[in-house]
Amino acid sequence: MTEACPHDGLFAAATTELVRCPYPVYEHLRGEHPVQWIPALTAFALTRHADVLDVLRRPEDWSSTRQSGPGAATTLARAAAEDPEYPDRVRAAAVRRIGIAEKGAALVNCDPPRHAEQRTMMNKVFSPRRVALLEPPIQELTTSLVDRFATKGETDVVAELATPLPMTVIARALGIERMDLATLKRWSDAFVRANGRPNFTRADISDLIMSLDECYDFFEAEMEDRLANPREDLVTDVAQADLCHEERLQMLTLFLIGGNETTNSLIASCIWLLCRQPELQDRLREDPALIPPFVEETLRIEPPVQGLFRIALHDTTAGGVPMPEGTFVWLVYGAANRDGAQFPNPKRSASTAAPRGAGT
Repeated sequence: MTEACPHDGLFAAATTELVRCPYPVYEHLRGEHPVQWIPALTAFALTRHADVLDVLRRPEDWSSTRQSGPGAATTLARAAAEDPEYPDRVRAAAVRRIGIAEKGAALVNCDPPRHAEQRTMMNKVFSPRRVALLEPPIQELTTSLVDRFATKGETDVVAELATPLPMTVIARALGIERMDLATLKRWSDAFVRANGRPNFTRADISDLIMSLDECYDFFEAEMEDRLANPREDLVTDVAQADLCHEERLQMLTLFLIGGNETTNSLIASCIWLLCRQPELQDRLREDPALIPPFVEETLRIEPPVQGLFRIALHDTTAGGVPMPEGTFVWLVYGAANRDGAQFPNPKRSASTAAPRGAGT
């Protein structure tokens, strides 16, 4: 399925139209071109639920180590490291990024059996007791943030709640709450900015690589401090874990990203759906037990991560199509989660607040 994609221009330009509402494009691809080559992404897009799930269940064929795709930060770093036109400091930072990425696969970027080993380590960190300790301060922080705008009549809910809430929580959990949230967000944004994005200027690449370098410097210093002065925080847990240095850095940056990008988007999506359906607000207030399934359904219809990549470890197949070794596929969760073959009335909103089986 390497014929021209009818929507390649949207992907190449990362248009506002596509970012704001990609679902009509996904629906067309799923119905007409379920395994479609996207030149702008240098990858095949898989949009059917069954095909996405099949690849996810075959780690022996499809690796997670390049899940950010062919245009990810490491690829950009390789280009910068080999280009004498970049300043020496940028090239040195690029070489550092390459080394960390190659030696430090962590959690979502890690294949079995190491993935299971790392999950076991982190499950101990996120014990029920540790998680329970986070709940009261999260409730207090949420109330404080909402109180700031509750009487205004209107607000930018992303800027006033969805962004500062998870960023503050993860900063406290990491033990770095003294840090400026804007700096932490800038570092986190740098890690995710490259994912699936095809076009970068030289200035973009330089800024991205140097932001990563700053973040690595910061976490290296924090881990050195925790080894001398342990605390009950995530930086201490990671510094003391049975991980190599590169895995530790990758693990900490993943926690930072999780406290920014994905949680931020989920909170915003939940609020957006509630604003569109005032009657649902009343139902959730009357029966708080409906809140968890409402969140699960929101994750299905508005996933914070629209898709991730896999790379073929050898000649194999995806969606019934032969895929040579080294081929990238983009698993489009945003499309798979609205597949009518898996979910009856897949476009239905979360108004019934009832989960309907696992999304991707």
